[in-house]
Amino acid sequence: MDSIEIGMGKLYIADGPVVLSTSGIGSCVAVCLWCQIQKKGSLAHIMLPRRPINNTGEIVEDDFRYGDISIQAMVQQLETQDVKRTNLIAKIVGGAEMFPGLQARSQQVGARNVEAVKQTLDVLHIPIAAEETGGNVGRAVTFDVSNGIVTIRMTI
Repeated sequence: MDSIEIGMGKLYIADGPVVLSTSGIGSCVAVCLWCQIQKKGSLAHIMLPRRPINNTGEIVEDDFRYGDISIQAMVQQLETQDVKRTNLIAKIVGGAEMFPGLQARSQQVGARNVEAVKQTLDVLHIPIAAEETGGNVGRAVTFDVSNGIVTIRMTI
């Protein structure tokens, strides 16, 4: 079975027997979208909650690091492959506060990332089937697109 590593701020759409993986999930959030009917899915490694206002409105690949843009792009790309949004479920991982003593409470990037992901999924009417978020440990994620299973390895 093929295995594809997804880097920070990137996303990938896949179908069939393939494993998508990403590591270094600290305050970042890994979002897995999966369609059980068509065995298609996507994994995004999101670094920040929302893209700042862009005067052009144009979306470029660097924008995939933002939760709102990345999830919308995942859904749009899956829809171009005839996946219905109503058939998608989400699994989310990450959003840790890796160095709580060093970060000001107002920053809380991990918590803000999780909240932005949840809000975007809610607006798109995509249910969260599983979640492993918060805490203060890093994670690595593998997502088997053939069966929708997401495996998490904790890192300290």
